[in-house]
Amino acid sequence: MLCVVILFSVIYSGCRKEPGPGKQVYSPYAEVINPPDSFYYYVPLAYNIPLQGKIQFKDDAVWRISKTSTLNTNTWISRNDKNSVFEIAYDDTVALQGNIPYYFSAVNSISPEGMKVYYKFTKLNKDYQSFSPKF
Repeated sequence: MLCVVILFSVIYSGCRKEPGPGKQVYSPYAEVINPPDSFYYYVPLAYNIPLQGKIQFKDDAVWRISKTSTLNTNTWISRNDKNSVFEIAYDDTVALQGNIPYYFSAVNSISPEGMKVYYKFTKLNKDYQSFSPKF
Protein backbone atom coordinates (compact mmCIF):
# COMPACT_ATOMS: atom_id res chain seq x y z
CA MET A 1 0.00 0.00 0.00
CA LEU A 2 2.81 2.39 0.86
CA CYS A 3 4.35 1.78 -2.58
CA VAL A 4 1.07 2.76 -4.26
CA VAL A 5 0.88 6.01 -2.23
CA ILE A 6 4.50 6.89 -3.06
CA LEU A 7 4.01 6.08 -6.75
CA PHE A 8 0.83 8.20 -6.93
CA SER A 9 2.60 11.10 -5.18
CA VAL A 10 5.51 11.03 -7.62
CA ILE A 11 3.24 10.84 -10.67
CA TYR A 12 0.87 13.53 -9.39
CA SER A 13 3.65 15.97 -8.49
CA GLY A 14 5.17 15.44 -11.94
CA CYS A 15 1.89 16.49 -13.52
CA ARG A 16 1.94 19.89 -11.81
CA LYS A 17 4.49 21.78 -13.85
CA GLU A 18 5.02 25.36 -12.73
CA PRO A 19 6.98 27.89 -14.74
CA GLY A 20 10.57 28.45 -13.70
CA PRO A 21 11.91 31.66 -12.17
CA GLY A 22 11.90 34.75 -14.36
CA LYS A 23 8.81 33.69 -16.34
CA GLN A 24 5.97 36.19 -16.80
CA VAL A 25 2.92 34.81 -14.92
CA TYR A 26 -0.57 36.35 -14.91
CA SER A 27 -3.78 35.25 -13.20
CA PRO A 28 -7.53 35.85 -13.53
CA TYR A 29 -7.46 38.26 -10.58
CA ALA A 30 -6.25 41.16 -12.75
CA GLU A 31 -6.98 42.03 -16.38
CA VAL A 32 -4.20 41.05 -18.77
CA ILE A 33 -3.81 43.82 -21.35
CA ASN A 34 -1.19 43.59 -24.13
CA PRO A 35 0.81 40.68 -22.67
CA PRO A 36 4.26 39.75 -24.00
CA ASP A 37 4.71 37.22 -26.83
CA SER A 38 5.17 34.40 -24.32
CA PHE A 39 3.58 34.21 -20.88
CA TYR A 40 1.96 31.87 -18.37
CA TYR A 41 -1.58 32.12 -17.06
CA TYR A 42 -2.02 30.66 -13.57
CA VAL A 43 -5.49 29.43 -12.66
CA PRO A 44 -6.07 28.28 -9.05
CA LEU A 45 -9.22 26.18 -9.24
CA ALA A 46 -11.46 25.26 -6.35
CA TYR A 47 -13.85 22.35 -6.82
CA ASN A 48 -16.82 23.13 -9.13
CA ILE A 49 -16.31 26.91 -8.99
CA PRO A 50 -15.65 28.46 -12.41
CA LEU A 51 -12.94 31.10 -12.60
CA GLN A 52 -12.83 33.70 -15.36
CA GLY A 53 -10.26 36.32 -16.32
CA LYS A 54 -9.96 38.93 -19.06
CA ILE A 55 -7.15 38.87 -21.62
CA GLN A 56 -6.78 41.44 -24.40
CA PHE A 57 -4.06 41.28 -27.03
CA LYS A 58 -2.51 44.28 -28.79
CA ASP A 59 -2.52 42.87 -32.33
CA ASP A 60 -4.18 40.17 -34.41
CA ALA A 61 -2.00 37.08 -33.98
CA VAL A 62 -1.87 33.31 -33.91
CA TRP A 63 -1.41 31.92 -30.40
CA ARG A 64 -0.51 28.48 -29.14
CA ILE A 65 -2.24 27.80 -25.81
CA SER A 66 -0.98 24.77 -23.95
CA LYS A 67 -1.80 23.41 -20.52
CA THR A 68 1.44 22.65 -18.68
CA SER A 69 -0.05 19.74 -16.76
CA THR A 70 -2.20 16.72 -17.45
CA LEU A 71 -4.81 17.72 -14.87
CA ASN A 72 -8.31 17.49 -16.30
CA THR A 73 -10.19 20.80 -16.43
CA ASN A 74 -12.87 22.31 -18.63
CA THR A 75 -11.30 25.38 -20.24
CA TRP A 76 -12.60 27.80 -22.85
CA ILE A 77 -12.30 31.30 -24.29
CA SER A 78 -15.33 33.46 -24.97
CA ARG A 79 -16.09 36.92 -26.35
CA ASN A 80 -19.01 39.25 -25.66
CA ASP A 81 -19.71 39.67 -29.38
CA LYS A 82 -19.99 35.94 -30.19
CA ASN A 83 -22.46 33.32 -29.02
CA SER A 84 -19.87 30.55 -29.10
CA VAL A 85 -16.79 29.51 -27.17
CA PHE A 86 -13.40 28.14 -28.19
CA GLU A 87 -12.67 25.08 -26.07
CA ILE A 88 -9.07 24.41 -25.07
CA ALA A 89 -8.05 20.78 -24.59
CA TYR A 90 -4.34 20.48 -23.77
CA ASP A 91 -2.55 22.12 -26.68
CA ASP A 92 -4.44 24.28 -29.16
CA THR A 93 -3.53 26.92 -31.70
CA VAL A 94 -5.96 29.71 -32.58
CA ALA A 95 -5.91 33.10 -34.30
CA LEU A 96 -7.11 35.79 -31.88
CA GLN A 97 -8.02 39.37 -32.72
CA GLY A 98 -6.22 42.33 -31.23
CA ASN A 99 -8.08 44.92 -29.14
CA ILE A 100 -10.92 42.46 -28.39
CA PRO A 101 -11.55 41.39 -24.78
CA TYR A 102 -11.38 37.61 -24.43
CA TYR A 103 -12.62 35.86 -21.32
CA PHE A 104 -10.53 32.88 -20.31
CA SER A 105 -12.59 30.48 -18.18
CA ALA A 106 -11.81 27.23 -16.42
CA VAL A 107 -13.58 24.92 -14.00
CA ASN A 108 -12.36 21.97 -11.95
CA SER A 109 -15.08 19.33 -11.81
CA ILE A 110 -12.74 16.45 -10.94
CA SER A 111 -10.67 17.14 -7.81
CA PRO A 112 -12.39 18.11 -4.52
CA GLU A 113 -8.99 19.26 -3.19
CA GLY A 114 -8.67 21.95 -5.84
CA MET A 115 -5.76 22.32 -8.25
CA LYS A 116 -3.22 24.74 -9.65
CA VAL A 117 -3.19 24.87 -13.44
CA TYR A 118 -0.81 26.83 -15.65
CA TYR A 119 -1.42 27.61 -19.30
CA LYS A 120 1.38 28.76 -21.56
CA PHE A 121 0.53 31.31 -24.26
CA THR A 122 3.03 31.58 -27.11
CA LYS A 123 2.61 33.98 -30.03
CA LEU A 124 3.50 32.12 -33.23
CA ASN A 125 5.11 33.54 -36.34
CA LYS A 126 2.18 32.57 -38.58
CA ASP A 127 0.08 34.70 -40.88
CA TYR A 128 -3.11 35.72 -39.05
CA GLN A 129 -5.13 36.32 -42.25
CA SER A 130 -4.61 32.83 -43.70
CA PHE A 131 -4.68 30.90 -40.42
CA SER A 132 -7.67 28.86 -39.32
CA PRO A 133 -9.34 28.58 -36.84
CA LYS A 134 -9.97 32.18 -35.89
CA PHE A 135 -11.92 33.17 -32.82
